[in-house]
Amino acid sequence: MPTRRRPQESSPQARTWISYVYRHPDRSYATRKEREKHLRAFVRALAANRMTPQPRNLKPKHVHTAVRHWKAAGASRDTVKNRLSTIRWLAATLGKPNVVERTNAAYDLPEPDRQPRNPAEPLYFADREDTLSRIRDPYVRASVGLQEAFGLRRKEAIMIRPHEADRGDTLTLQRTWTKGGRPRQIPILNDRQRAALDDAKAVAGPGRALIPDGKTYAAQRRTYHHQIDNAGLSHLHGLRHAYACRRYQDLTGRPAPREGGPAGTDLTPAERRQDRHARLQIAQELGHGRIRITYGYCGQ
Repeated sequence: MPTRRRPQESSPQARTWISYVYRHPDRSYATRKEREKHLRAFVRALAANRMTPQPRNLKPKHVHTAVRHWKAAGASRDTVKNRLSTIRWLAATLGKPNVVERTNAAYDLPEPDRQPRNPAEPLYFADREDTLSRIRDPYVRASVGLQEAFGLRRKEAIMIRPHEADRGDTLTLQRTWTKGGRPRQIPILNDRQRAALDDAKAVAGPGRALIPDGKTYAAQRRTYHHQIDNAGLSHLHGLRHAYACRRYQDLTGRPAPREGGPAGTDLTPAERRQDRHARLQIAQELGHGRIRITYGYCGQ
């Protein structure tokens, strides 16, 4: 596969910073493009304040200056936090992790409430077989079956090669199928998961993704949306919430807070340890690196 060339950047200063993204291609193409965009914004903010450091000379004052500049320009909190995430990555790559504050609160960017304001509700199929039967395209039907059984993202459920992913007692997702290029394993624990995976294997065929011959991922994604709309379905991301809540009950023996289980403040010390262990496991199975994400999925 030919190597994608990054667009030429007019500023030599920016090219120096961006070069680090491509010296360490440890993430997906989309992640590298996002980091490139963030570093361009960082260099522009420094230049606007008459600062032109080389990456090896990165100091805390440069980060604070950039954050003040972005906030004054009206950048949203999430935009600034995403840019800081890239600068943290670069600082760690340079062996200077302490240059960037460990928390966003140090830059007057407090974390949002743990509970989302408009949380997506967990979605359960009242009659799984009846619901799936309304999806006419067999590839889309197999993808949705995997989403329901394993909590996969839409892209993962389309790009997956079921025969390669099936490792007997685990579903193994390769980095090229996942968000952020993070491979992961999801345990196969019940007959419903096994049936969904076997159905997907039968549809895809050996070594193939859940995309028909002659179609691209983008074309199959359009078919996916058309099919679920015609089936009267929507917000299938809620299947990930449902998976997380099921796993929480599997791992703790009690319902998730989102489904009527006790809140974290009502747990005993032993139950809190169990809660944390379960949330770490769920975060890994969903393809997230932070336990905090489970507060949106399972409640707190």
